[in-house]
Amino acid sequence: MGFVKDIATRYHLIIIASIHQPSTRVYELFDKIMLLSEGRTQFFGGIGEVASYFAGLGHPIPEHMNPAEHLLEIANTDFSLEATSTQSQADMLHESWLSSPNRRELLARIEVNSTTSRLTTTIQARRKNDWYLIATLVRRAFLKSRRDVIAYGVRVAMYIALALMMGTIWLRLGNHQSAIQAYQNAIVSLPNHLDTPFR
Repeated sequence: MGFVKDIATRYHLIIIASIHQPSTRVYELFDKIMLLSEGRTQFFGGIGEVASYFAGLGHPIPEHMNPAEHLLEIANTDFSLEATSTQSQADMLHESWLSSPNRRELLARIEVNSTTSRLTTTIQARRKNDWYLIATLVRRAFLKSRRDVIAYGVRVAMYIALALMMGTIWLRLGNHQSAIQAYQNAIVSLPNHLDTPFR
């Protein structure tokens, strides 16, 4: 994550990372965080705003504790032994965020940026073009394959070897009535062999 942060700073990039249990050191590398629980936003803002925001809700971050761990404890509903109280707490955090000044300020900034940005208009126009989407996905696939030549080379070699192996089965089968059982066995075994590389 330190390397990613360096890349973002050096080239002025926006990088979005999904992290489930960051250490204190990794947590402090982020500029902004979005806390989600069951797909609902509990908080979005700068790292420096986290402590004061949750302290205002009655959940101050304990001293000498990883802030990310504390946030997970109050927002996570998956592994709690007291499901009802945890769920109500998650609901409260979400409702608090919906009515918070932080969210209103964020929505106002989004509105200003979306109405004044020519880039947003260009992106929205391109989204309507299916050919643009297809070209983008094809280009992404080629970039991915170019960056991982060895993995794709091994996969191509594996498919060629599998095709030759399967082809030899059909070459040895005759065209007479006694070969029917062998044909059936080959037809049944072929899909199983073809599924193997994808597992």
